[in-house]
Amino acid sequence: MSGWPAAPGLYGKDILSTWGVESVGPIVGWANQGAPISAAWSGANEASYIPIIVDAPMRIKQFFACNGATAAGNTQLGIYTASGKLVGSCASTAQAGVNVPQFFAPSAETSLLPGLYYLALWSSSVTATFFRVAPGAQYVRMTGGVKQAGLTGGLPANWTPVISTSSIYAYGASVGRML
Repeated sequence: MSGWPAAPGLYGKDILSTWGVESVGPIVGWANQGAPISAAWSGANEASYIPIIVDAPMRIKQFFACNGATAAGNTQLGIYTASGKLVGSCASTAQAGVNVPQFFAPSAETSLLPGLYYLALWSSSVTATFFRVAPGAQYVRMTGGVKQAGLTGGLPANWTPVISTSSIYAYGASVGRML
């Protein structure tokens, strides 16, 4: 991959996050949301998809979610293309640990080229909690954040999001640059 130019803004960045500059972080700050809080997941068997911009070729090393005060049910994280195809994920795993990040190994090596993707977080339990901010639906709609209900068993191979989301949960992936 030596023909790829160096990424000027985020060179050396090793985390893609729903709260980072590559995603909705600037809008969360603009909406003046203050500190994140531990809050219940919005619905059992539901996934949240938040857009991110990948600025250079990279490989997913692991996924993470910031667990809140109650661990319950199973969690799965993944990454989708802009057209809705799952390109990488971890296995559905029991949520473990409270008020700490939980890390998940990818099911297979996942390489990303520059472009628009969606980070996805799925939970089987409405009582599971994660850290989040809730800037309001109008701000999240500006970013293209959406969710999908009725997903028993985890993330689908192809997404069909239909509902705007009003909360931005803290999750993401640690990555390695492919330069």
